Amino acid sequence: SIILGNSTGSHGIYYLRDGGISLNTGGVSSVDVGRSGLGQFYHINGKHQSSNVVIARELNASGSLYRMTDGELNISGQLLVGVRGQGSFDQNGGTVDANVLEIGVQSGSAGSNYHLSGGNAFNHDPLVDGLFTDGKLDTSFMRLGAGDSASFSQTGGLSITNQLAIHDGAITLNGGLFIANEISNHSGHGVIN
Repeated sequence: SIILGNSTGSHGIYYLRDGGISLNTGGVSSVDVGRSGLGQFYHINGKHQSSNVVIARELNASGSLYRMTDGELNISGQLLVGVRGQGSFDQNGGTVDANVLEIGVQSGSAGSNYHLSGGNAFNHDPLVDGLFTDGKLDTSFMRLGAGDSASFSQTGGLSITNQLAIHDGAITLNGGLFIANEISNHSGHGVIN
């Protein structure tokens, strides 16, 4: 596991440039970007493989972020953006493939966000895959604002999810293509623009 900002008042930074890291070596392996302190993960090219990635696990970790430019991110479990603190994921290029994506997981995570501009978030549909060479996001399940108001914005590329659950927050599309096989609106105020 990698933990950035493990304790209150601490600040951890990780740079992945080219190369790769793999934390799927058995058992639960994860990357915490801001556990109880501030965390920043900068991913430029390269390949990152992990069971789980958690951004802003606790309230004191608010402001933690994962910034990705090109490369690959493969998560077999969950990508949690803002658990009890405000977290951000900024994808500009590259491939993101996560089984579950949750933004604004619990109370205290207000303002958590995911932004996709370009990038490759891998999808499993060969009919669509060939249309986009830059800007893809693939998840089996995506939940927005279950714990606090959160947002997802896209300015290009392709996002695909099997199931989208919106509780409290907004999805803003200013370019590209967003495909969801099933959309459900739960408690709260959910908007797709």
